[in-house]
Order: sequence, then C-alpha cells, then structure tokens
Amino acid sequence: MQKKLNLLLIITGLLSVTLLYSCKKDVGNNAGGAVSIQSFSPSQGAMTTEILINGTGFTGDTSKMSVSINGTRLPIVGANSNQIIAVIPPRLRSGPLVVTVNGNAVTSDSTFTYIPSYTVSTLAGSGAGGFANGQGAAAQFFFTDSTNPWVRPMGIAVDNNTMNVYVTDANNCCIRKIDSAGNVTILAGSPGVYGSSDGQGSSASFALLYGLAIDQQGNVYSADPGAWRIAKTTPDGTTTTITWTPADPWGIAIDTVRNVLYYTSTGNNRIYSMPLTGNNAFQSTLISSDLSFPAGITVDSNGNLYVSVNGSNEIVKLQYGTWAESVVAGTGAAGYVNGAP
Repeated sequence: MQKKLNLLLIITGLLSVTLLYSCKKDVGNNAGGAVSIQSFSPSQGAMTTEILINGTGFTGDTSKMSVSINGTRLPIVGANSNQIIAVIPPRLRSGPLVVTVNGNAVTSDSTFTYIPSYTVSTLAGSGAGGFANGQGAAAQFFFTDSTNPWVRPMGIAVDNNTMNVYVTDANNCCIRKIDSAGNVTILAGSPGVYGSSDGQGSSASFALLYGLAIDQQGNVYSADPGAWRIAKTTPDGTTTTITWTPADPWGIAIDTVRNVLYYTSTGNNRIYSMPLTGNNAFQSTLISSDLSFPAGITVDSNGNLYVSVNGSNEIVKLQYGTWAESVVAGTGAAGYVNGAP
C-alpha cells in the first residue's frame, strides 16, 4: 500500500513540474496573454519615423513577432510584453497596423497616415530656354515659347530598366534622353527641323511633339498633334510612324499588360484606344467623346484610364472595358483645394 502511495506522489509531482514548466514557457513567449493593440503614437509620419505601439500579448522575442501596414513589414527596434517600437519604411501607404505574435494577428482600429517625403533637385537644365546637350545645368531645353505660349509639351517617361528619362522638347522638335547622371542627348529629331519623317536619330523629324509614353522594352511612343501622327522610337533612336490618327493626338499612355495604346484628342473632346499587337494592331477605336478638352492620360494595372479634363477641371476615371466615366477628383470649379472629390 505504501509503495502505491509513494508512486502516486511521484507521478503527481512530475505532473506538477511539467504543468509549471509549460506555464512558464507560455508566459515567456507571450507574456501578456491575448494579443491586442490599445494605441500607437504618432498617428502619422514619414519614412524613418519611430512608432510606439502599446498593447498586450507582445513578446521581447522579435523573431516571433511582426508589425506591418498594408502587407509591408516595419523593422522592429525594441519590444517587451506591452510595447513595440517599429520604424516606418519608405514608400509605404497609409493603413491600419497589424501586429502578429506567434501567428496570432490583430489589427488596429485607427489608421497610420503615411506622409511621403521627397527631395527635389534639378536633374538637367538651368532654367534658360534654348538647345544644348550636356550634363546637368549645361543642358538646355526649349519647353515654352513666348510667341506660342500654348506650346507646353507634357511628354515625360522613365525607362525602369535603364532609369533613363525621356522628354518631348517641342520647340526643338526633338525627343531628348537624360541618363541617371543627368547627361542629355538627342534620341530622335533635329533642332529646328519640322516634319514627319521616319529615320534614325537626327534623320527623323517631328512637327509638334507633345505626349510621350514608354513600353516594357524601352520603346518610346510620341504623340504629334501637328502631324496627326503617333511614332515609335526604339532605344537606338530609330523612329517609325505606326499610325496616322483620325484626330490630333495630344496625351498618350500605354497599357503594358494588354499592349494597348490610348491617346487623347484634346480639341476634339475624344479619347481613342489602339492595340499594338494582333489583327487590329494600330487601328484606332473611339471610346469617349463627351469630355471637355481631355489632355493628360494614364492607365492603371487593371486597365482603367485616368484623364485630366481641362474644360471641367476634373480627373475622370474610365472603367476598363465599359469605359463608364466617373469623377475621382474635382468639382468643375478652378482653384486649389486638397480633400475628397
């Protein structure tokens, strides 16, 4: 009988030790119990901002915990069971905080507002109009003309593969190329030579360069309302007319996912689509004709178009496929106010 009692006491002791060890292990990994976010400060900031998160159920073992906003992880620089200090990374978007501890995720009730921070510097040009190739301030462009002040080209695009910047230099009749070091050269066209000729480099000519877009292969597409022409210029400067348009093209954009080019005919209140491949390649189709002086145009990854409408001071979205129009910003009145549409 005594042996049975001793054995029972030993088993009970072992179970107690095991239970105690398990409790201590759980407390060490997640000392605060249930994970929650009670508050965080500051509520807004730019990159490198340190944010203090107060809550419960956190852990000092940062390998078992993460903080994110819109799926982007924030580096954690310190933590205990009730507080986390994390750093806001660059190129973030505003959104609620998500804290995950040992696979358990909680989301904050309030939103952190990301404030973009930019450093503005001059890549090329000195502010003086003219024509000159060169680096930085040694280069010159002729973007505006006091005789024809309406000539203000809006063509600019970046080749994400090479980081070269391309601009339409309308009054110089050229497409200019600017590399990442600020070196400016001519991609196509010749200063002061107006025309609509195909060719390589200076052998090509343009009448009135305005809009510009670039595809994934680094080919540059330019809208020339002076010649009712859209041209393609390859990275080596070879320019080819891909279509003569049914109306004067001003703004231009390329859907690189679907290989479709879009352009605005500002004076005719029209927007056209044009496939770059397939049986209907380079055939223009009218998709909108009721906007008042549509000008700048761009496209998102879903194929939706966004257009700056000069006549109504609005930004209008065209839904891909149906081309249904909706105003995303602006009231129709000219002025400057930030806020909701």
